[in-house]
Amino acid sequence: MVKFLILPLVFLCAIGYGVYHYGTNIASEKIMDKVTTDLENSGEIEEVKQAIENDPEIKKLITDSKENTSTDNNDTVSDTEQASQQASAETKGDVNSVDESNPPFTTKE
Repeated sequence: MVKFLILPLVFLCAIGYGVYHYGTNIASEKIMDKVTTDLENSGEIEEVKQAIENDPEIKKLITDSKENTSTDNNDTVSDTEQASQQASAETKGDVNSVDESNPPFTTKE
């Protein structure tokens, strides 16, 4: 009996997740297409481009985001490797050298 309730529930959850995930992507693409078309047709896109070019803060944000996007993957790998090396170095220490008088945690005893 429970099997007949759980299986449809899991199936409905999977369908709901798919609709949510792909539906939001499709909706955001349609909205961006409409906004872009409206900006191009009204001629405001040139004003927006000029405003971006004339504002140094916005230009800096754009260049920073481009740099971060291009270097994030390389930094993540090196950070992960560095953390792994640090963790392995910490665990390779002498087990007998642990100071039991001041543990880094508390117990319920």
